[in-house]
Amino acid sequence: MNVQILGSLEVRGRAGVLPMGGTKQRAVFTMLALQCNHIVSVDELINGLWAEVRPESAGNSLQVYVSRLRRALRSDENDLAVRHRKPGYLLEIDPERIDLCRLERLTREGLAALDGTPELAVTRLTAALDLWQGSPLAEFVDEPFAAVEITRLHELKLTILTSRIEAELAQGRHTELIGTLERLVTEHPFHEGLHRQLILSLYRSGRQTEALQGYQRVRRVFADELGIEPGRALRELESAILTQDPHLDGDRTETQQWPGHGPRTAPANIRVIPPRNPHFTGRADRLTQIHTNSLRPRAHRPYGPFTDSVESARLSWPSNTLTASRTTTRSCGGSTQSSQC
Repeated sequence: MNVQILGSLEVRGRAGVLPMGGTKQRAVFTMLALQCNHIVSVDELINGLWAEVRPESAGNSLQVYVSRLRRALRSDENDLAVRHRKPGYLLEIDPERIDLCRLERLTREGLAALDGTPELAVTRLTAALDLWQGSPLAEFVDEPFAAVEITRLHELKLTILTSRIEAELAQGRHTELIGTLERLVTEHPFHEGLHRQLILSLYRSGRQTEALQGYQRVRRVFADELGIEPGRALRELESAILTQDPHLDGDRTETQQWPGHGPRTAPANIRVIPPRNPHFTGRADRLTQIHTNSLRPRAHRPYGPFTDSVESARLSWPSNTLTASRTTTRSCGGSTQSSQC
């Protein structure tokens, strides 16, 4: 006996596909299969079928559906059964006979293999994705129980897909992944993980300019549609690309999670200071003052706005992306100002 949930519901026994009845009856079986070997209460089943508009005969109707399901399953002489267990019912079955349970097992194995054995991760996660036979629970889209489950299953599929891409990146397959990732970010414009993978793939394929343009597109979309900046992982990735951080290069076994993905930590020696800008001028006198002050004993250094260590660090790294001193004259937004921009 095998049960297919990841697509149209299908229960296949020794004699072929079993007749599972009408939509409500099939929905009862599906709710039990989604929680196989666990008791699903009568109230939960009734809510899943009718929500707040349950008929007075809801309890009796549920008993009829269960009775018919038992009859259909007994006709095949298999080891699958619907049992009555207070306060409801459970579907007694070997989990490996349900495609969703197999998918969840393969996903756990694939995620566990991400760190260190990307080849195994790709194999397991690909096998999980192959179990999908269409849009899950599509025939139950109008049933109250289905909305949450459909969302959960779609999120699960996306998690499996992005995890497999992560494993493929660890195998150095960044160039061949670009087309797939471009399609996925179009379908999921607010999924930061997919954007990160696309930007990283572009960078590793020698397309640094396109990678940075990709980040700017994400930033505009987030600002226009959500009113927020991209998350930390994407911001750190842009900084690392600007400095050509060697940790971004391929051929690493730390699963290409850098920067910031899941529980993995970024390298401790991340460089986030932008490169020097040779065209930025006008601070030579202050830099001279800072270097002069740095040679004096600490007790005799004059106190002032340009002796603070943070200010010194900022002025020691010329860049038009860093904020200069409050009294420095520079270009800001196309106009010359004498105050901080």
